[in-house]
Amino acid sequence: VGVCSKCHETCSKCVGGALQECTACAGSLVLHGGSQGSCVQCIGNGQCSSVHKLAVCFSSGRKRHTCGVCDPSCAACDADGPMGCSKCRDGHHLVSKDSSVWSRPVGVCSKCHETCSKCVGGALQECTACAGSLVLHGGSQGSCVQCIGNGQCSSVHKLAVCFSSGRKRHTCGVCDPSCAACDADGPMGCNKCRDGHYLVSKDSSVWAR
Repeated sequence: VGVCSKCHETCSKCVGGALQECTACAGSLVLHGGSQGSCVQCIGNGQCSSVHKLAVCFSSGRKRHTCGVCDPSCAACDADGPMGCSKCRDGHHLVSKDSSVWSRPVGVCSKCHETCSKCVGGALQECTACAGSLVLHGGSQGSCVQCIGNGQCSSVHKLAVCFSSGRKRHTCGVCDPSCAACDADGPMGCNKCRDGHYLVSKDSSVWAR
């Protein structure tokens, strides 16, 4: 013998009559707390109701939504937990998984190499910005090396020169063969020419460097 008691009015399914014992929600409400919790309103900016300021509305398939919190490794997320990231915090890079294997979007934030502050992968040469006083060698992506006192990059890269690229950011590159000295890589970065060449200065207000 069993008696069927009503769920809380916010639930469409439940394991008990309390507010936080919903397993599915009535109307447009979304579930907060995993497979069981309270039902709250999803507000216009993709967040859950103001009662849960850190919570985000996630689609979990079949027009069902849940309300959860992004993992600390994520800068933004499509699902809760460490496999729900859509964007990573500095010092991490996004590794997307095949969503056909999973019932929801999956993205894991993995750590960059210790020399990087931003990266596209975990390897030494996959930095896009550098930690501390290190400078980027290899254009917009490469390894992070030390700028030594004479304006050169670390002895590993004897031909490379430290360039300022604005906003106190530096990169490490190689002077163009036409230059005797340079402030930036490439043929437009010369500040002194080799014999047989003369310097044509460009209006720096037109250029980013």
